[in-house]
Amino acid sequence: MGYCPFFSESVRRFSFMSTEANTTPPAEQNNVNYPWLLFTLADNHFAINTRYVNGIMICPKDLTCLPDSPPYVRGLFMLRDNIVRLLDLRMLFGLETLRDECEGFCDVLEQHKQDAVNWVKELERCVAADEPFSLAIDPNKCAFGKWYANYKSDNVLITQHLRKMQEPHRRLHEMAPKIARCTLLNEQPEPHNIDEHMNELLTVWEPRIVSLMEEVKDIYRESSREMAIIIENGDRRLGLIVDQVLSVEEISRTDLDDSGVNFFQSLIYIAGVSQSRSVEGNILVVDDAKLLELTSGDGSLEDMSGLDLENITEI
Repeated sequence: MGYCPFFSESVRRFSFMSTEANTTPPAEQNNVNYPWLLFTLADNHFAINTRYVNGIMICPKDLTCLPDSPPYVRGLFMLRDNIVRLLDLRMLFGLETLRDECEGFCDVLEQHKQDAVNWVKELERCVAADEPFSLAIDPNKCAFGKWYANYKSDNVLITQHLRKMQEPHRRLHEMAPKIARCTLLNEQPEPHNIDEHMNELLTVWEPRIVSLMEEVKDIYRESSREMAIIIENGDRRLGLIVDQVLSVEEISRTDLDDSGVNFFQSLIYIAGVSQSRSVEGNILVVDDAKLLELTSGDGSLEDMSGLDLENITEI
C-alpha cells in the first residue's frame, strides 16, 4: 500500500500492517479485542472495527462497471488477485454525495465571484452617472464577508487559500469611497485621484479576487480525494468509500437504542454509538458484518456471470 502523507501516524502504521488478509480464524475473531478505525462522512464521525479491515488506499478512479447494480455500488476492481466491490457509503447511508457537496461549494464561490464583478460594475456605473453608490463598502457586511465569517472547514488548504482573499477583498471595498459618492458616507472622493483608483480597482483587486475564487474551487475539487477502506471476511470483500480516515484507537461503545440518534437514515448498517477523547460528539459504529452481506454468497461470481473477469480493472 502506498504511503499517504496526510494519514495520522496510527493510521499509517495500521495501513502497512494490514496489507495481508486477517489470518485470525473466523471463529476466534469475535473474541479478539481489535481496535477501531475512525473515519468521516459528510461531517459525521464513524468507526469500524479493524477485525475485517485489510487495507486503506486512495479511492481508485478506474473501475469496472457492474451491470444492474444498486446506485451505491461505484464499480469493481482487482486487488491482489481478488475482486473488490467499491461502495459509496455516503449514498448507501442517505447522505449528500461528495460530488454534490463539492459542486455546491463551487456554486457558492461562483456566486460570490459574480457578486464581486457586479459590485465593480455598479461602482463604474455610479461614477459615470454621477450617482451615489449604495452597495456595501464594509467588507464584513457584503455577502462574501458574512459567508466567510461563518465558514468552517477541516480542509487546511481551503482555509489557507480563503485567508488569502481577505486582503484583496478589503482593498476592493476600500476603493468605493475613493471613487464614488457613497450613500453611507458624507465624504466626497478626490476628483484628481478617481481615475487612478479606478484603474487600481480594475487591474489589481478585481482580477485578484476572481483569480483566487477560481483557485479555491480547483483546490476544493482536487483535495476532495476519497479514501477506500478494504474489508474482507473469507470470500466476501468490499471497498468502503469514505471522506477521510482519522485514526486507529480504542473506543467505548453503547447500544444504538440508548443513543438517541434515530434520525440517521440507514440504521440497518449502524450497530451502536461510541465516544472518543479525540472526537467531539457521538461516533456511529458501522456494522461491518451487515455491510459484508451486500456481497453475494461466494463474494465473487454469483452476480458477475456476465463480466469478463480477466478484464476487470487491476489496482
